[in-house]
Amino acid sequence: MKTKKPPKFLPEARAFDSKLEWAGIIALVISWGVSLYVYRVSSSDLPTHFDATGKVDAYGNKITVLVLPLISTLLFAGMSWLNHYPEKFNYPTKITERNKETEYRAAMRTIRGMKLAVVLVFLLITIAIFISENSAGNKVVAWLLPSILLLSFAPIIIYFATAKKRIKP
Repeated sequence: MKTKKPPKFLPEARAFDSKLEWAGIIALVISWGVSLYVYRVSSSDLPTHFDATGKVDAYGNKITVLVLPLISTLLFAGMSWLNHYPEKFNYPTKITERNKETEYRAAMRTIRGMKLAVVLVFLLITIAIFISENSAGNKVVAWLLPSILLLSFAPIIIYFATAKKRIKP
């Protein structure tokens, strides 16, 4: 049995959507700048892994600091591409002609928030690497794990928290 495909529609970005998009792009540029700076000023080995308390438990070649913005750039680009196909997303409610604009806009805004969060997570990791290298591996990055968790889940939590307003019985 074939299921009906959700309606295709790409809502126009509103001011807040554009601000999220630009914030992500700016964070990406900053991420590259910080990574290049860390690469340039660092010794041959950098911290590459932290335990749950923020203590360094592995070191590696300093080239790995350039992999972080590369990964975040690829993820940012992939999510940007994905955002052009909101009809392919999974939704907590059935998409109809009546609710498609509201639901698509909310889902696309969530993806924009996730793009910004991903870039910020990788930027924080780069900063943590730099701080740890310059403080002999002390527990100066205890804030890293809570920050990553907060940034990772915030867009999704906001999406579902605002769902009650969007989804009316």
